[in-house]
Amino acid sequence: MCVAAGVALRLALVSAGPDTESDAYAHHVLARRVLLEPANPQVHWVWLPLFHWLSALVIQLGGAMNALRIGNSLLLAIPPLVVAAQVHRERSSTGAISAAGAWSSVPWLAGALVALHPWVTTIGATAQNEPLFLVLLALVSFALSLEARAFAAALLVPLVLLRYEGWAVLLGLGLAALLPGRVRLYGERWFRGACLTLGPAAVAILLWSYVRMRSGEAPFAYLRDTHQFVQDARHDHLTFWEALGKLPYYPAYLPYKSFGFPVVLALVGLAPMLRCLGPAFLAPYVSCLAFVTVTWMTGGQLGLLRHFVSSVPLFATAIAFGVEHLAARVTDGRIPRVAALLALVLETRHLRDAFLHERRIVASRWPDRAAVVEAVRALPQGSRVVCDEPTVEILAGLPVEGTKRWWSTDPRFEEWVRDYAHDETVWLAIVRDRLANRDAFGEPVVTSAGGRYALFRVDPQQR
Repeated sequence: MCVAAGVALRLALVSAGPDTESDAYAHHVLARRVLLEPANPQVHWVWLPLFHWLSALVIQLGGAMNALRIGNSLLLAIPPLVVAAQVHRERSSTGAISAAGAWSSVPWLAGALVALHPWVTTIGATAQNEPLFLVLLALVSFALSLEARAFAAALLVPLVLLRYEGWAVLLGLGLAALLPGRVRLYGERWFRGACLTLGPAAVAILLWSYVRMRSGEAPFAYLRDTHQFVQDARHDHLTFWEALGKLPYYPAYLPYKSFGFPVVLALVGLAPMLRCLGPAFLAPYVSCLAFVTVTWMTGGQLGLLRHFVSSVPLFATAIAFGVEHLAARVTDGRIPRVAALLALVLETRHLRDAFLHERRIVASRWPDRAAVVEAVRALPQGSRVVCDEPTVEILAGLPVEGTKRWWSTDPRFEEWVRDYAHDETVWLAIVRDRLANRDAFGEPVVTSAGGRYALFRVDPQQR
């Protein structure tokens, strides 16, 4: 029922209006470029390629952003079921279920807390890549617990080509091969098992980096560009103590913000969870949590709520084991039931707030650029359009072919536009603030609220 409720809420957000994640539009524009330049790895910019390839396939089949959003809404039904199944299996195999005083609803509570998590719900209504990443991550963890190492190896390849957290998972699983639990994870011949499990994903990273180098980039230049992009957006240069002050954000503040005070139960549930589930569960999820924490502290990412989504199963399951720990130490059987119910009620309250907040954002339908979007939609079919704003391109329904995606920050932008308009009128749907000279193309035909987004008309005689 919790899984069905999460799916229903996500589909309700999809039907309420356009995607609210600006990065989702950027990913979708790059996927459209993949269709035009499939052999050019630089179209992926600082991001990894898999999501763009998959999105391009959806576009090629006639789908659009809403198709991806609906797909994500449905896909996120998988992680809570996988987490519950994994917890149930491991507790059965370790004898935890039959142990005296054991609380039998641990798998159910863990899965329900994942299914009803506010950010799992809201990110699942977008065309972002976090939902697919969480699905793959949950399946990798379960495959390792089943000792299905070939399946885990196959899943790790798309994981590392989807998000950089996948690289952290690969590293975390590699480090786990050096710890006492390595036999449980990789078998008696643990070194061979680790190589066969992790090797294909490591090769995929190297191959992608080689392809980028062959296109003219320096080795791993896209990692440097990613960091530089974040630095330009953050505008902060943290001292050591300022960076240290950011340490609790992902491991403590965001769990409390989304689960409420029952997250304290995760502290007492951590040790029994570790003993029961072992490195197959802990290594992938902890690696993701460590990655987002370290990159947040060092200026490598923007501290977004959606980056916490890959760590949700870790905290949800620790809370469930915390309730079991509580049940083993009280004589009144109603206490753990009340604790579990309270955890669900508080998370549901956070879910309600997140859902209503998202509905309010969706209802506004990007008011700061609505006028330009409507004006572009009204242009005659076949008009030459230059657009440097992904949200405008997608919301206006501009065609994949025939739309120029030149950044107006480029010093050559004005020259390109005037050459393009040598024999036919060109329309510029751009962010006016990005122009070096805001008046380079005269007064805009249409401006949105605040004047930042504008539609210009450039006629041949203006050359």
